[in-house]
Amino acid sequence: MASQIHGDDPSVGSMPPVIGNELLMAADVLAKNDEPRMGMEFDSDAAARAFYNAYALCFGFGIRVARSRSERRKGVEVLVMKRFVCLKEGHHRKKKPVEPSNKKKRKRLSIRDGCPAMMEVVRRGPDRWVITKLVLEHTHVIVSADRAREVQLHRLSGKFQEHENQLQEKQSFLKTDMVLEKQARSIYTRAAFETFQLELVEAMQHYAVKVQDGSYMKYYVERNGDPPTRHTVFYNVAEKKAWCECCRFAFSAILCRHVLSVFLLAGVIMLPEPCITKRWTKKAKSGPELIGLNVGNGSSSPDSVASRYNDLVRDAIKCAEKGTVSAGAFRVAKEVLRKAFMDIRGHGEKLCKDALRSASSR
Repeated sequence: MASQIHGDDPSVGSMPPVIGNELLMAADVLAKNDEPRMGMEFDSDAAARAFYNAYALCFGFGIRVARSRSERRKGVEVLVMKRFVCLKEGHHRKKKPVEPSNKKKRKRLSIRDGCPAMMEVVRRGPDRWVITKLVLEHTHVIVSADRAREVQLHRLSGKFQEHENQLQEKQSFLKTDMVLEKQARSIYTRAAFETFQLELVEAMQHYAVKVQDGSYMKYYVERNGDPPTRHTVFYNVAEKKAWCECCRFAFSAILCRHVLSVFLLAGVIMLPEPCITKRWTKKAKSGPELIGLNVGNGSSSPDSVASRYNDLVRDAIKCAEKGTVSAGAFRVAKEVLRKAFMDIRGHGEKLCKDALRSASSR
């Protein structure tokens, strides 16, 4: 007589349809018997499972089939044993990766903690299943059904608090004790702040020297006193504006290390409002955009900027629609956009240089 051992049932935590009124019978048995006991008999393995499931629901834990055994009798496979366990029985086994992968997988917490609670039934006849092994003690907290909702809400609040703690942990760390850096962290998005923070740290490795006084003060900024790294910065204290020949702000809207070095020398402890571009702030989706360092003679009206932006977006969408029709159209669109971008960048550089010349002549 051969026998087969089966592992965990794939239907974890679920109960199959119970034939007839076995579930009602199990509930009736449960009403008469508060808990399972050794030697208790059932008409079928399904009735045993229904009883144990009803018992589990009353005491606040879930069950699953952890093991079963079948034997071949007279050429027919017959189920002879089933073991029902608490959902927290055993420990999670780590699966060995079949192939090495660079993809990061989310770590999932296992609910299993080695709980020993179980009930095993063995077939003793055609319609006779008997409890032969039984462990009622749990290693975790169990609650009655009327308190299940309360516990669930408590767990949800705990998860919310855990989420809040994770957000706090993910918050960018300050690398200096400057008010300037603290202000930037409070107003910029995480990505924008990290870029700003890098520039601020680099600014501390640069030395600024004032070479011209007046309404537009002129500074030479060098990294560690190395002349080849020299950049010229003009700073207007009254208007709270600064221009650097690297033109970084004109393209990225984040202050460069050279301007920040001048701010450190001049004792500027807070970012001036003209130096903050709203598109990199946490409130970028609300209200009109704050224009940063105004370069050129274009209108600085928030409405005009918004309308120009929306108009360009509409044109870009039309270009994308036509440019994806065929491979040839795609190549033409890419070439046109490349030329357009080069022209726009050249125009921005020209405006920046004109502003620098205008500032140096004053």
